[in-house]
Amino acid sequence: MSPSLDILEMDEVTIKVENLSHSFNNGVVFKNVSFSVDKNSPLAITGPNGSGKSTLLKIITGLIRPLNGNVTFTLKGKTLNESDKKNMIGLFAPYVNLYDELSGLENISYFHKLRTKERSDLQALMRKVGLENSAEKPFKSYSSGMKQRLRLAFALSVNPLFLIMDEPTTNLDEEGYEVVSSVIGEQLSKGILIIASNLKSDLRHCVQTINIGDFK
Repeated sequence: MSPSLDILEMDEVTIKVENLSHSFNNGVVFKNVSFSVDKNSPLAITGPNGSGKSTLLKIITGLIRPLNGNVTFTLKGKTLNESDKKNMIGLFAPYVNLYDELSGLENISYFHKLRTKERSDLQALMRKVGLENSAEKPFKSYSSGMKQRLRLAFALSVNPLFLIMDEPTTNLDEEGYEVVSSVIGEQLSKGILIIASNLKSDLRHCVQTINIGDFK
C-alpha cells in the first residue's frame, strides 16, 4: 500500500545520490555526481545537449546501472529496495516507449497493471492530461504533443512519490504546458521532484540546481 503522501514531512522522503560515475565506449559521461533531494528541495539538472542529463535520470530511476556510485531512496527512515520503489517512481520523458497498436487508455491500463496492484481512475487521468476524447485512439495516430501527454499520464498512473521529468514541455502547446505546470505544483506538495531541462520556465519551481557539465 502506498503511504499517505499528504502527511509526509520534508525529511521523511529523500533521494541521495553518492559519487555516481558513468561512461559509454570508454568516454566519460560524468563522474562523482553527488546530491540529496527532499520534499522541500526540488532539483533542476541542467547542461548542454548530450552532456548526460538523461543518462543521470535513467540511473536514478533504475533503467540503467552506473559504472560507480549509489542512489538511495528513503521513506520515513527506511531505505527502499527495488520492489518498494517500482510503484513509487514516475518517469516523464520523451524516450518512454509505449505501444503503437494499443489505444492511449489501453497503454496506460497495461503498464499500470504491471507496476502496481492498486486501483486508479485511469479515465480521470486521461481527462487530467487532456486526452479524454482520444483515449480509444491508437497511440500511433497521436500527434507528438498528444504522445507527450500520454507519457505524462504513464508517469502519474502510480500516483508517484518520486516524480522524475526529462524535458517535460517538449512538443507541448500552451494548454499542454499548463497541464505540466499544474502537475508540478501538485508534486511539490506531496513528494520528490527532479527536472532535467535548460528552460527557465520548466525549472522555475526548483530550489537547487546542478549542471551535469561540471562533472566531467
